[in-house]
Formats: sequence, C-alpha cells, structure tokens
Amino acid sequence: MYILFDGQIINKKTIEIDIYSPFLHFGQGLKRSILYYDGNLLWFDDHIERLGHDAQELGFDLNTEHFSQEKIFNLLEKNDLLDETALVKILCLKDVVGCNTLVLTHAFQLPEYGTKAALHNEAIIHNFSRHSNLCEAEQVYWVEFYGEKFDTEQVLFVNNKNRIIQAFEANVIAVWNNNLYYIYGHTPNFRQTIIQQKILPAAPDLGIKKLLDKSKGLSLDLMERADEVVIISDTFIAQTVSAIVRPSGTVINTSSKATKDWTQSFTKRLRDFFLENK
Repeated sequence: MYILFDGQIINKKTIEIDIYSPFLHFGQGLKRSILYYDGNLLWFDDHIERLGHDAQELGFDLNTEHFSQEKIFNLLEKNDLLDETALVKILCLKDVVGCNTLVLTHAFQLPEYGTKAALHNEAIIHNFSRHSNLCEAEQVYWVEFYGEKFDTEQVLFVNNKNRIIQAFEANVIAVWNNNLYYIYGHTPNFRQTIIQQKILPAAPDLGIKKLLDKSKGLSLDLMERADEVVIISDTFIAQTVSAIVRPSGTVINTSSKATKDWTQSFTKRLRDFFLENK
C-alpha cells in the first residue's frame, strides 16, 4: 500500500515519529476525511480551508503543499483507486517542531440509506470537539458500546439542555412538512459539516420550503414527529435514522415515510443532488 508522507509517496506501512512528539504523548493531531467519487475529491478546497483554520486555532504548523490535489490523485493512481469510490484521510500529527502529514486512501462504498442510532444522554460540553481533532476516543467508545449493546451504527449526542446536537462525525437534520430543521452553525460545542453549509443555500432546489434553525439543539419530540430524520456527513453524504434507541433500550421508530419507499426519501434526494453536482 502506498501512502503520502510529508509530501512524498512511499510504499510503507510504518512511519517514524520523534519519541517526544506531542502526538505520541498526548494524541495531538488533526484529520480530515474526503470522499473521492467519480474522479472528484468532494469539496476539497473546503476541507483544506477547515484544516488550515483548525491548525491555526490550535497552533499547528501545517504545510498544505504536502497534500495538494495533484499529489493525492497520484496516490490514488498508485493504489489503483482512480476509477473507484474511495476515502482519502489526511492526518496531521503534531511533532516537536511542525507536523508530520500523512495521507491514506482505501476503497469505500456508500452505506445503506437507513441506519439505527443510539441516544447518549451525557452532554457534550467541550469546545475542543469543534475542531478536526484526531483524538475522539470518548465518542468512539460510545459508538462501539451502543453498537455492541443495541446493534446500532450511530450515536446521537446531546448538549446540556438535553437536546440532540450532533452524531458521531456528522450533523443531524430533520424534515417535516417540507421544512428543514437544523442546528445553527455558531451553536456552542457544535461542529458544522461542510455538507450542512451546502444544503442551506441549495434548499429550494431540494424541495425545502423553509429553513428553521434550532440554536438550542433538536428535541427528541421533533425527532419523533418529523417525516424524516437524517444524519449528514461529508463522506457518506446522508443516512436516514429509522430508529432511535434510548439508553434504557426502548426504541423510537422514526422516518416511517422514508423507510417505506427509499426512492422518495430526502436522504436519496441529498445523495443524488450532491453526487451529481460535484
């Protein structure tokens, strides 16, 4: 497998890291995952802009020339992925001086339209999650915990008002009577995805009548009543939440209209729109 390490394509499975690296000691690093689809790196400039902003905020000395589009395309070609759908992961590992940058690529298949999600009732209260932080052990733990306990694939996290604020590495939106409910981008402890930024101006083309921002988060009551609850990500684009499992194990069935006919779902509409308008 070929990787891109500090701007050079190498055929290795190991890299060298300084033993005093803050990444090694404290897990300090940044990451971005980019969907490569039909010969395009989706929203590449937006991803690099986010990465650069987060690096500046957290004091990372980042060299974006190490993962230019040209170098990533060369890496995809080396790994025989140019004609495939693939996931491109950019990692920036804090070093004693500067950063090590690592780019990995692997084949990727868009997931099924529907997913089940567990509801985690412990509030997200730290602003660190607003950045492209590499260390997300706490949220990964809950994804795995509920996955084993309830056979769910996603987790819905709440804020201190007990309202849903986001999913794991994704945002949550709801569609009800052709109105779209979403979380406002400057809401505390919330990380807005690139796709949410793209959806809002494209709402009329997506058949949305009105945009309703919920700066306090999305209530569970809205999740139950909405025509469709959708998890949106910059890589898998969209998935419909067909059921929400409470920590007690009780199940709330959601998005009944969409699950009866995926061809009419908002999830399919989102995927088709953004994958056809790359």
